[in-house]
Amino acid sequence: MGEHRVLGAEHPPHQLARERDRHGRGVLRDLLAQGAGGAEQVLFRVQAAQQPALETLLRVFDVYGQSACTSPRRVVLPGARREEALRLRDRLAAIWTKAFPRPPETIVASTGLLDDQWARMEGWDSRLVRGHGAALAVGNAGMTPPAGQRILPLMPMTIPEALESVPANIQTVGHALSPERERELASRLAARGALRFVPVAEMHHFGPVWDGRDYWRRTFAVEAAR
Repeated sequence: MGEHRVLGAEHPPHQLARERDRHGRGVLRDLLAQGAGGAEQVLFRVQAAQQPALETLLRVFDVYGQSACTSPRRVVLPGARREEALRLRDRLAAIWTKAFPRPPETIVASTGLLDDQWARMEGWDSRLVRGHGAALAVGNAGMTPPAGQRILPLMPMTIPEALESVPANIQTVGHALSPERERELASRLAARGALRFVPVAEMHHFGPVWDGRDYWRRTFAVEAAR
């Protein structure tokens, strides 16, 4: 199997606020996830995609589904063939079964079922995970990600296509990159307006810098006493 990578996106642009990978570097050697106001993408080498890294992606998605600005919107697989994307989807579905053994709440299951049906109507090859807690759908580069709260699209495309399709309001880029790939993509994503560059597991973390701004310092007054 060749190298396939996934790209990810999030919300508003200013400048890249980078945070070094403090844990998990190389678990999924070339995994890139971004977030865009509810839209997000992920870039990785399929052959290096070990279960812990894929489970992390699913757990990050499961927190809010598609509702948050840091939520994975789509998984882009540059250079992958459709058959390989389908195999990855089935692998994610199998991991979901082990990672989330309890049945989801009824409202979550019904939302997953609706999202799956809607995606199929729009031409996506969608599959429900066990319990209907989410739908995993495979589409093509030219397709618009299906609407829904509990659906995670997987899209094979080239790296230029992936970068070109990054939303203009991109905010966060999550990663588990090799140093070489990190250096290569950091500048290209910064040029697209990315504000945060963090490990996938930290995409939902609210730090002192948010949307490129020193959020907490503007929230509190600083007083000096002697």
